Amino acid sequence: MSRKLHAYEYLLEAILSLQLPPGAAIIETEIAAALNTSRTPVREALNELEKDGLVSHYSQKGTFVSEINPHDVEEIFNLRIMLEISALQEAYSKISEEELNKIEMMFSSLDTTSPKEDFALADKGLHSLIVDKAGNRRLKQFISTLNVQIERYRRIAAMEPTRLANSKKEHLEIVRTLRQKDLNSCEASLKNHLNNVKKSTLETAKLFLVERTPDRSINR
Repeated sequence: MSRKLHAYEYLLEAILSLQLPPGAAIIETEIAAALNTSRTPVREALNELEKDGLVSHYSQKGTFVSEINPHDVEEIFNLRIMLEISALQEAYSKISEEELNKIEMMFSSLDTTSPKEDFALADKGLHSLIVDKAGNRRLKQFISTLNVQIERYRRIAAMEPTRLANSKKEHLEIVRTLRQKDLNSCEASLKNHLNNVKKSTLETAKLFLVERTPDRSINR
């Protein structure tokens, strides 16, 4: 693994896990020291994360984890809904009972003591199933480009106290309508789920507002 990739993955996980929350400053020298590397791969990794929309660089101020902007959340979720509904329209009649049984078992086994990683695995399983069954390579690629932002929002939304329990119910409702081959009801349940994730993202993001001081500098 290259030093740039190592730095990228290190910073990506720190951002997604909220170890570096929205608005947090990223100090190149500190990251380089933690990774026992020079600042060059850290800087290159930050450039990639800026392209992903996860960090923002401000001249004379430094680099910060991107804030959760309501407009950006609206854009990302509107795109996700549009793309996943399109995938659903192609996929709903192709998903087998066996595949639905597997997804249903994953969600049914979850409770308040389950690790968040298990919820994430089940969530990914259902959404990936819909996209894969659509059989549209370009559609899958477009959704893939949103995945980093989607994963960030999913983890933030999961911190809302009732989100995981509600997420389980919402996903099981999607499975139920898929079993019935009821496209209209399935579209409605998918939209409802994604809109609820969006709402929880915005509510939880308020907890991570970080005050910036104009004279705070970062070496780059």
